[in-house]
Amino acid sequence: MKLLAAILLLSAFALGQEGVPDNVGTGLLPPGLGGVTDLDAIKQSRIDALQEAVEALQSRYEHGLDNPNLLFGAQIELAIARLDATNVKKERLDFIQDALLAALLTWQRANALNKAGVRGGDSATETQARAAVFRYRVMWLKEKAGDGNQHEALRLAAMGQEGIPTNVGTGLLPPGLGGDTDLDGIKQSRIDASQQAVQALQAQYESGLDNVGYLLAAHEELSIARLDATNVIQERLEVIHDALLAALLTWQRVKELQKNGVRGGDAAAEAQTRVAVFRCQFMWLKEKAGAGNQSKALGPPGLGQGGILESVGTGLLPPGLDRDTELHAIKQSRIDALQNEVQALQARYESGLDNMGYLFAAHEELTFARLDATNVKQERLDSIQDALRAALLTWQRAKELQKAGVRGGDAATEIQARAAVFRYRVMWLKEKAGENIQPMALCLPPL
Repeated sequence: MKLLAAILLLSAFALGQEGVPDNVGTGLLPPGLGGVTDLDAIKQSRIDALQEAVEALQSRYEHGLDNPNLLFGAQIELAIARLDATNVKKERLDFIQDALLAALLTWQRANALNKAGVRGGDSATETQARAAVFRYRVMWLKEKAGDGNQHEALRLAAMGQEGIPTNVGTGLLPPGLGGDTDLDGIKQSRIDASQQAVQALQAQYESGLDNVGYLLAAHEELSIARLDATNVIQERLEVIHDALLAALLTWQRVKELQKNGVRGGDAAAEAQTRVAVFRCQFMWLKEKAGAGNQSKALGPPGLGQGGILESVGTGLLPPGLDRDTELHAIKQSRIDALQNEVQALQARYESGLDNMGYLFAAHEELTFARLDATNVKQERLDSIQDALRAALLTWQRAKELQKAGVRGGDAATEIQARAAVFRYRVMWLKEKAGENIQPMALCLPPL
């Protein structure tokens, strides 16, 4: 395990008085971190960093330097960070409305580029942007529904009758958005867009145009959208099983590419897809455990207790996975796979082969996998502390590269790393205070 004996107690010399690592790497800390113990102030520093990250990534996308995946991720984290900072209903509706507005503008641009047949207008970008619009529309309607009759007084002047921005950009809206206030209908539009995004990204991956991470993220978004649309246990298990099957088939393909020594079969791709398999099996087992005796008769013929069919694709399974895996066993296999993924992505970032977006995501999932494996307060604080330390080291390296003016030191990278530092600082302070902490992806099903 990565934990060092020197940090087993929060009073150890390597920790500051309030959980900020001392003497890590170069010793440099982002402004607003050292000596600050006020949770609200740390939350605001996180928001500020994320706003800068969105602006930097927007600029890179506008100039054709990046595809919009990292931008979409930064936008959802900004929305979540802002929602985490307030319980005031009007402010929460406004924050979701801001995210919807940003997603709509991105979709309009992708749609325009798509019509013009130029870079940045591929079908994968358009469908992902459209799915993001419907994600925020679902969030807005759900937030409003929890407001009872108060919502009439909470609308912004810039909102349409039911929260749709008017006169935004070109004025164009995705089909199924304008005027539709039926939550179930909007959820289905989100599912449809997500399915189209998966198909487009699958085609790009199969053609060698994109790495597998984008496809895995789209599969996860589709699963989240489908789970959000039903409370029927049979349907939920089927949704997760579909995701598990897709992840397993993708992992098998990566393994074939790896054996043949061709593009798409690198160690990072294998680790990312293996993590996706364990994530889905973990979700399936938890959903099944929550169903109690109902789950015994669920699932297609030939389904093992771990949600794996007798024969899938080539029949190859990742080490640590079998048809009858129990929940307690899969937790450790998931952690092991995530640690391998972090190491592989770290190596690719250090070699200049990848940006650090996937590294951040892997670190976060590893942190929550470790938190899910224990209820011991000290162990949970230590897990978050490990993540904070890793994020701080990554930020320090980004700052060094930025000063040297070399690859990997762009403003977007530095800002994303800084936002990650504050994310874990917020988590540490909330855990210490006894508050509930959740994965970054606000719409994720309970894990």
